[in-house]
Amino acid sequence: MINSELIKKSIQNDKGFTRIYRKKIDILQNDFNDVMIHFGTKIMKERGQETDVFVIDNYNRHVIEYFWRWISANEFPGNKMRGIAILGGYGTGKTLISLAFARAYYHLTNLQGQSQKISCFRAREVHKYYLQLGLDYFRVRPILIDELAKETELINNFGTKSMPMAEILHVRDESGAITFATANYSQKDLIDIYKSVIGDRLNVMFNFVELTGKSWRKI
Repeated sequence: MINSELIKKSIQNDKGFTRIYRKKIDILQNDFNDVMIHFGTKIMKERGQETDVFVIDNYNRHVIEYFWRWISANEFPGNKMRGIAILGGYGTGKTLISLAFARAYYHLTNLQGQSQKISCFRAREVHKYYLQLGLDYFRVRPILIDELAKETELINNFGTKSMPMAEILHVRDESGAITFATANYSQKDLIDIYKSVIGDRLNVMFNFVELTGKSWRKI
């Protein structure tokens, strides 16, 4: 029989989901920039841009610095308990910077003996991983969602209608998970898109930073 003593013991033993906290990295800004350039260039070469080099310029410098301040002990204009969402137009380098940071973060935390990986997903493909891996896979691990709000909104999961991204964002907000993202919308428009489901939660999940400038995509 379930009694008060059994309930008390079960509550005491319930550890729930362990929140994965940001790893603070002791690194100078110039050294961080060099690491970002290295991984940014590496990603560009993987894309077939063999002669290109990732450049920190007047358009993206503030975003790179934003990430450096987030991982370091230096003053940060937002909340370090939240992740970062880069907002801006097409082709401005949001995805490249985010992916370079994900690799840099793993590399630097590994150097400190406390490696932490940021799992990267394209929003359009999230529903596939949701079906394969289940919701709990997304609950606490640090992740990057590229092109947030471009996902398949509704899917049929064994006869049940599901909204994968809304569910994932919901459980991540509840668990305090660190989430990174890119989006081709303003902060207001992004929240409006999700307002009927989870819009307000985005404000407590992300530090928003805007990346402006021309498109760097070549024809």
